[in-house]
Amino acid sequence: MTAWDRNCTCCRFKNIRYPVAKIFSNGRMHVFLQCSRCNNVQGPVPKKTIVDWGYDLELLPVVEDLRYNATCERCQAPYAEYHHWMPVHILGREFAETWPKGWLCVDCHQEWHKLVTPDMIKKGRKRNENKTTN
Repeated sequence: MTAWDRNCTCCRFKNIRYPVAKIFSNGRMHVFLQCSRCNNVQGPVPKKTIVDWGYDLELLPVVEDLRYNATCERCQAPYAEYHHWMPVHILGREFAETWPKGWLCVDCHQEWHKLVTPDMIKKGRKRNENKTTN
């Protein structure tokens, strides 16, 4: 068991958090931490972090499986993914969560980012490169 270094965003309890998985409608698995006190799920957490803690990603409990449940709000294609209209990378997850969200298929999601946030991928790469070199 590994403690996460932040208080729960729901109950503010600082305790051991358990890694759990959410499977998004496009089939991608994302890892989150579940509070041992109130069961609030928060994150996401980098998969590498969870593996470094000694967990097997394939054995994590799945708390939410969204496969086959959502269609794209733009083109009606199946297997849509949940999209933040306020990009998380601009003002952070907490602020982005207060804005509307919607379902977009992978193609529409990528097109939206190319049109609205074309520099996001470049900035993300630089941020990740800085993390590995510092």
